Amino acid sequence: MILNIFYLFLYFLFHPVHVSVSNVDYSEKNKSFDISIKIFVNDLEQIVNSKYNVKINLGKADENSNSLNLINQYITENYNIIINNKTKLKNKLIFKEKKIIEDSIWLYYEFKGVKKNIKTLTIKNSILTDLYKDQNNLLIINYLDFQKGYNLKYKDDSIKIDL
Repeated sequence: MILNIFYLFLYFLFHPVHVSVSNVDYSEKNKSFDISIKIFVNDLEQIVNSKYNVKINLGKADENSNSLNLINQYITENYNIIINNKTKLKNKLIFKEKKIIEDSIWLYYEFKGVKKNIKTLTIKNSILTDLYKDQNNLLIINYLDFQKGYNLKYKDDSIKIDL
């Protein structure tokens, strides 16, 4: 029994959890979705380095001056919102700000031009699934009276929601 607990402890010690969290909150006042995405800094640095062959050193004195452009390029390639099956509304994410808190980075975006008559909302979140096959991207949607959470992952990275 003690040996099993020890092995379980070692498993979690040497096998990190790969997770991101995103919130999509409807702002009736601004007719937009406010989107926040939380990712571990080291994971984001690793994927940017892997995809674009650039070290960004987030939050450090030698942070790459192009880090924000590279991060936004990666996010817009891997995070999409489609309203009412209209793909022309895809990739309208507008970057607002970033905050590094301890070992995580919060990225804030806005998706403008959202009206109250949404029938379907499709969200694709493949952040870090190209790096980690066990990646879990937790998603929380708040639209008017609708609130629900989802878990998107490798090969199951999008959800179509009937509102």
